[in-house]
Amino acid sequence: MKLSEAIELVLNEAETSALGDLSENENSQDVMKALKIVRKFLNWEGQDIQLWEKEWNPEIAHSDFTDDEDKMKDFDELTKEDFLSSYNYITEEEYNLTRIKQKNLT
Repeated sequence: MKLSEAIELVLNEAETSALGDLSENENSQDVMKALKIVRKFLNWEGQDIQLWEKEWNPEIAHSDFTDDEDKMKDFDELTKEDFLSSYNYITEEEYNLTRIKQKNLT
């Protein structure tokens, strides 16, 4: 499930609940207002959500980069923080997988 799908599911459930309680629950009006604000925010931030989904989709398998000589040189010379700052497209999970594989190879 993508982040956008998860958010929409939660928002739809909140809306259904609020609409069902509209006459009985004084908070239902506030929930409906909040839903409107959150949906506007999501529309505004849609591109960032798509990027997040692309980078952090749990269904995408991350892998190590032990076969990349240039990266491995930096990997051995830089701190974890410096390496991840230099290679901002590499996730911490990929960094950790590389460290584990490197230790198993030696």
